[in-house]
Amino acid sequence: MINAMWRQLARERQIWLRLVLGWLFITTVPPVVESAFWPVSGPLHITEVTETPEGVRIKGWAERYRDDCDFLAPEWWLGERNGRAVRVVARFDDKPQIRGKGRMEFEALVVGLTKDQLDDSYSDVRHACHGRNGDRAFLWATRSKFWN
Repeated sequence: MINAMWRQLARERQIWLRLVLGWLFITTVPPVVESAFWPVSGPLHITEVTETPEGVRIKGWAERYRDDCDFLAPEWWLGERNGRAVRVVARFDDKPQIRGKGRMEFEALVVGLTKDQLDDSYSDVRHACHGRNGDRAFLWATRSKFWN
């Protein structure tokens, strides 16, 4: 009886191990692949930068490649994309709108940096392309390289 119990535990351990490894694969590989090969947005093209007490106010444009995704948030970092970095405040003060494919114009992207720090920073925008749960993506957020 004890041998049978140990065999059953060994089978269940293999099942749980496969479930955990499958879950890890599904939650890590597809977001990286989708973000790399099917981004929602193209890079930001800055047309004007104005200093404000909060940081810089950016006017510019970017190309939107997909219209089946909901915008979640910008993420901005001071530092190197694959090195040391610190997150800074970034938000769009433009009037909210639902955007389709094509050129997106921005009048009021506020970033908590100075003009001099802007070139030493990078940004991604996150979108929910597979449903959303409030302010979060249902399955995963698709990241698009937005700046640098």
